Amino acid sequence: MERGDRIGPWIIEDRLGGGGSATTYRAHREGEERRVALKCFQISGAESWKAFELFEREAETLRSLDNPAIPRFIDAFVHEDTSFHIVQELVEAPSLRDLIERGHRWSREQLVDVAQQVLAILGWLHDLAPPVVHRDIKPSNLLRGDDGRVHLIDFGAVQQRLNLRPEGGSTVVGTHGYMAPEQLMGRASPASDLYGLGTTLVHLASGHHPADLPARGLELDFDAVVSLPEPMRAWLRKMCAADPMQRFSSAAQAKAALDQALAPPAPLPVRAPPVRPAPRKKAPNVAVFVAIGGALMLAISVLTLILVAAPAEQSASSDDEPAAVEPAAPRPVARHSDVFVELQGEVAEHPQIGFEVRKIILRRAEPGFPQSSLHIAGVVLNNGTQTLRRVRARLDLRAFNRQTSLRWTQVDMPNVSLDPGERRFVQARFHDVPNRIERVEMSFATETLEDVPPPPDPTPVAFTEDAKLPGDVSLDLSLRRTWPPTFFDDLRDSNARRVAIGYDKRVVFDTDLRVEGMEHLDWLELTPKCRGEDGQERKPHNDRVFQIIPQLLGHRAARDGDLNSFRVLCPLGTNSVDWTVTTVRP
Repeated sequence: MERGDRIGPWIIEDRLGGGGSATTYRAHREGEERRVALKCFQISGAESWKAFELFEREAETLRSLDNPAIPRFIDAFVHEDTSFHIVQELVEAPSLRDLIERGHRWSREQLVDVAQQVLAILGWLHDLAPPVVHRDIKPSNLLRGDDGRVHLIDFGAVQQRLNLRPEGGSTVVGTHGYMAPEQLMGRASPASDLYGLGTTLVHLASGHHPADLPARGLELDFDAVVSLPEPMRAWLRKMCAADPMQRFSSAAQAKAALDQALAPPAPLPVRAPPVRPAPRKKAPNVAVFVAIGGALMLAISVLTLILVAAPAEQSASSDDEPAAVEPAAPRPVARHSDVFVELQGEVAEHPQIGFEVRKIILRRAEPGFPQSSLHIAGVVLNNGTQTLRRVRARLDLRAFNRQTSLRWTQVDMPNVSLDPGERRFVQARFHDVPNRIERVEMSFATETLEDVPPPPDPTPVAFTEDAKLPGDVSLDLSLRRTWPPTFFDDLRDSNARRVAIGYDKRVVFDTDLRVEGMEHLDWLELTPKCRGEDGQERKPHNDRVFQIIPQLLGHRAARDGDLNSFRVLCPLGTNSVDWTVTTVRP
C-alpha cells in the first residue's frame, strides 16, 4: 500500500513494519490529527487458515484489554472481503530491537527498569481470568519512549487458555532464541513469557542475540558476555531456565526475587568480644616435670635406633629401579563428530557469479538442542562487467530420500552493491533444517544495477576505539562510494522501485573493511555515526552495529584481507561518517 491509499475511513501515511501475513501502517482519519497503528492482514496471502484465526484471536484479546502499557484498541473490521484490520493507539517510540541496532548501551539501572515494567505488565496479563499468555516476548515487541515508559505490542501469538495436556497440541508460535523450549511442543504457560523476558534482557545486557550464545544443553551460557553483579546473573539464569518448573512461578515472584537481588547485603552484626576471667596462677607441679623428662629420654632412644638402621636399609635398595607410578586413567572426552558435520558444497556455473565455499557445517539436533541448523561461509565473486544490486543463492540440501531448498540473499539494496571483479566474504545461518544432509548444491540468480558510476579510488576512513584492539590486529577501513539522493529517485521509477523505497532524501555511504590478524579475533563490532558539515552528529536512518565474526562453530571461516562491506544511510547534509570499534572479543 502507498501513502494516501484508503482502507475504510483510514488514510495510509507510511509503513511501520510487518511480518508473516500482516503489515502495520501509520494512518489517520480524514479531518483528524490523531495517528493510529493500522495492522492489515491479507486473507488471500495467508499461509494457512490458522494464521487468520490467530489474527482474529488478537483482535478479540485486544478488545478486552485495558492497560496503559498496552496500546488501546480502537476498532477491527473486514475490508472488501479481502483483508482484516486492527486499529490501535499509535505509540511513537522505538522498539528495544531498534535501540539494540543503534548500538544503545544499557546501564544496570535501565535493565532493571525495563525488567520491572515488563514484569508488571505480565503480572497483570497472567492474573486475568482466563490468563493471557503473550507467547512472543522479544525486543521488537517492546517499545520504550524517551520518558522510559515501556509498552507491549503484537498480541498475534496470544493464548487465552492454558494447554496442560502432556502431549501438547497447541499451535507452535514464537521467535527462535526468545521462545521457551516447551513452546516447541505446543505447551505455553505464564512461565514461557518469563523466559522470553529473561532472554530479552540477556540480549540487552550482552548485545548478542540469544541464538548466537553458547549453550549447555538447553541452558543458555551467558556469564562470559553479561557484566552484571552475581545476584542479578543468578536471577537471569532462573528466568532463562530450560525447565519451566525451575523458573519463577509467577511474575510477582520474579519481581520479588529481583528486588532481593538488588538489595545491598545486610551488614554483619558486630559482636563485642567475650570477657574472659584472668587465668589464675598455678603452683608448679613436680609430677608433670618428671613425666616430660621421661618422654624426652624415650624419644632420644628411638631416634638413635632409626639413625643406626637407616644406612643398611639404604644400601640394600640402592640397586633397585625406582617403582613406576601408574598414571591415572584419562577422563573420557566428549566427541562431537556426530553433532557437528562438515558438508561439501557444489556450486553451479553462472556467467556472472562465482562462489568459493569456505565452510558448511550442519549442527545436528540432539538432546538439549531441539533444532538442527546449517552454517555456511564463503566468498562471492562478480565475474561480469556490470554492478549487481542483488545476488540470491538457492541452496538445495540433498539427502538420500529428500531435498529441502533454502533462499540466501547475499547482496540486496540494504547492502552494498557487488562491483565487477569484487570478492566479498559472506556468511549465513539457517535454523530448523533436516537433521541428515549429505551435500549442499548452490545455484545463483542476479539482478544488475544500470548506469552506475564507477567507484572512485577508495578513501581511507579513520576510526576510534572504545574497545581496544589486540596488538596483532589491524583494520583497513575505506570509503568506496557515496551515492547522491538523485540516483535513487531515478531508480524509484524503474523496475527496482520496490527496493529503493526509503532511499530518497538519503545520502548513502558504502564502506569497505579488511582485517589483518583474524586468528586473534572471535568477534568485532563497529558503529557508524553521520556527521554534517558543521561537525554535529546526525542520526543514521539505518542505525546498526556491524559485526565481523571470523569463526563458524569453532572453525575459522574468515581470512586476513577478506572484504566486508557496509552501507550507511544518513540524512541530507551529511558529508562524512565516523566509525567506532565498540566491541572486541579476542
